[in-house]
Amino acid sequence: MARLVRVILPLALAIAGCSSEYPSRSQDIESTVDHTPGPPTQTVGATTSGPFASASSPTGQPTGALYVWNEGSEGNSEYGRLATDRFNIGVDGVHPQVETALGPDHAVALAFSRYSGQVAYLTQSDDLQLWIADSELLEVANAWTDSSNWMAGVPPDVLDISWGPADKSVIVSSPGANHLLVYSLSSREVLQWRGSCDQVAEAPRSAEPVLWCIPSDDQNGPYAFLDSTGDIQTSTSRPIEPTRVTDWVFSPDATRILIVDEDRSLMLVGGDSGVVDLPVTRGTTASEWEWPALSWSRDGRVILVFATPHVPGVCPPAASGPMGEVQERPCWLVLDAASGEILWFPGEALEHALGTTLDRVNMGYAASISPDGVSVALFMAELPIRWGIVAPMDGSPPIQVYGWLADVVSWQPAGD
Repeated sequence: MARLVRVILPLALAIAGCSSEYPSRSQDIESTVDHTPGPPTQTVGATTSGPFASASSPTGQPTGALYVWNEGSEGNSEYGRLATDRFNIGVDGVHPQVETALGPDHAVALAFSRYSGQVAYLTQSDDLQLWIADSELLEVANAWTDSSNWMAGVPPDVLDISWGPADKSVIVSSPGANHLLVYSLSSREVLQWRGSCDQVAEAPRSAEPVLWCIPSDDQNGPYAFLDSTGDIQTSTSRPIEPTRVTDWVFSPDATRILIVDEDRSLMLVGGDSGVVDLPVTRGTTASEWEWPALSWSRDGRVILVFATPHVPGVCPPAASGPMGEVQERPCWLVLDAASGEILWFPGEALEHALGTTLDRVNMGYAASISPDGVSVALFMAELPIRWGIVAPMDGSPPIQVYGWLADVVSWQPAGD
């Protein structure tokens, strides 16, 4: 991508007071946590002593609904919502209203759309199938069935789903695999692609940033790219000055992209600001597919990332390494989408509410920012305790919303 404007930002902090750090995900809390979904009405009021705000208190009035999915084995996954008016209970199960549909409780991979109240998921019985539904599962459609065994040989537990620009396309891929699937919601076209969709550059004859799909041999094309129309576009020309990315998410209006490049640096691409380098990076404490998802608020004002700031002491303080060296760790951060300024990070209010120091807490699980961009839903664990927390960004006391972990979460407006 032509980088005519490149802004390197200083680290600007809007909130002070963060005083601990948590273990990296590489210490693998997964190996010790039983991920069998908990009882639908499980609460953990007796297992924590922190001063959480009540969901009925003046500071605790989250709106909308949190939809969560926990991956299980042999069709034992869990999908549901945390009720909008009772943010202190466990999951209410949500099941398809279409009798012929397989629901997310059978899913091997799932991704919520960013802004449109939809969910895409994969199931595998005889054939791998891609399903598209609204979050309440009132309308469920089988978008694709792998009757040609296109994804044969790819273990289901490493499949990944991503939503394209403007939530109008879905990409099914796997780390290290050289073939993937792109499904257009607008045209219902399916592209079975041998290669990867991992380059960001301008569209042909346009300054719009798009996601490019490159063939595995990369000789003479053709090339494909995804734009805000949702249609799968093809081109005989390769992208100009592309940036190879390991993760990405489009802004709500699809004019900008938050990306992670090959050097694990985070930047915003597109719009009037051109390319803006953010004052954070993804370290090397986790494999690529273990990093929690990037996200924008629905109004496009802020972004939520799990990353390490360039300046130490923002995330909970460094722990001692094997040789006594200081190790910086990532944490959840909210940044201004225009300036890159860090607006929120886990601080004293969260630590006080949990009743423990954050260096003992693993935060490397799912998180979602509220539709209005003023609160963050976080899922964390300090064995044997697990929390689902809503943390207001203004420093008000957090609200405990769930007593279990979530693999995928989406905070959606009421009536979405």
